[in-house]
Amino acid sequence: IEKDIWFMVIQNAIANELNSTNDDNSFKKTKKLTDENHILLKLRKNDESNCYCADCRSPNPEWISLNLGIVVCIQCSGIHRQLGTHISKVRSTTLDALDKDLENVMLSIGNHAANNIFEETIDDAIDVKR
Repeated sequence: IEKDIWFMVIQNAIANELNSTNDDNSFKKTKKLTDENHILLKLRKNDESNCYCADCRSPNPEWISLNLGIVVCIQCSGIHRQLGTHISKVRSTTLDALDKDLENVMLSIGNHAANNIFEETIDDAIDVKR
């Protein structure tokens, strides 16, 4: 039941965000990266693993997957986009603004928790870049 509530909150927040960008200015600028309320700074402060791409571990990623709750680099964001929005909904932390619900989802998941879930069943014999 809790999982269903999470899905509903994420889907509603994404739908609201998409509907609010249908005006002439489809990209809403976020606060400056130096602003302590910038989502990227909050994510990095909240979880040190968010300072690195969830997929390739490159430093200082600036893209997020809304429905996976992870922070990724620009190269991995392109791969996530190719997967399709039914798998990963990618947004820029510098070009796109997030509403409070999506921000809370991102802050409550993060790279460490997400990778613990997604990598749980990986065989130890497989060499995974960590």
